[in-house]
Amino acid sequence: MLALYLLCAPWDLTLLSLSWLLIPLGVHKVRHEHGALWLDIREGSLLHRHWPYSTTLGHLVLLQPGLEHSNTEQHELVHVRQYEGAVCSVWLAALFALALHAWLGAVWTLPVVVLGPWWSYAGASLSAFLRGQRGYLDNHFERHARAEVLVASVANKRVSEHALG
Repeated sequence: MLALYLLCAPWDLTLLSLSWLLIPLGVHKVRHEHGALWLDIREGSLLHRHWPYSTTLGHLVLLQPGLEHSNTEQHELVHVRQYEGAVCSVWLAALFALALHAWLGAVWTLPVVVLGPWWSYAGASLSAFLRGQRGYLDNHFERHARAEVLVASVANKRVSEHALG
C-alpha cells in the first residue's frame, strides 16, 4: 500500500493542500478509513445545500450526511480504486515513453499515446498488485466486468421468469 500511496502522492498532496478550503463550507469531521481520507459533510451546511453529491477526489472523499458506513461509501471506495489504477497507468506510460525515447528516439514515443487504453488496464493490474491483491482477478476492469455480467444475468432471469409466469 505504501508504494501505491507514493505513486499517488503528487495528486493527493495537491488535493489535500486545497481540502482545508472545504472546512468553512461544511466539513465537520475528517477520518482515515479503508485507505481514504473521508471528509464528512455537516447536515444543512453550504456544501450540503449546494453540492448534494458524495464525491471522490483521489484518496479524498467528500461524504454527504448520514452515509457513513453505507453502500454509498462502498461506491466511493470503488472510485478510489479506479483512481489508483489511473495513476499507475500514468506512471507506467511515462516510464515506458522515457525508456522508448532513450532507447529508440523520439519517433517511437508515439506508440505510447496510441496504446493509451491498454495502459489503463496494466495500471489497474499494477494497482491491485500493490494493494496485495491478484493483478488480473482483482483489477477494477475485471471486477466491473464480472459485476456487469452478474447484474445482467439476474435481470435476464427476472425477465424470463416474468414472461413465463
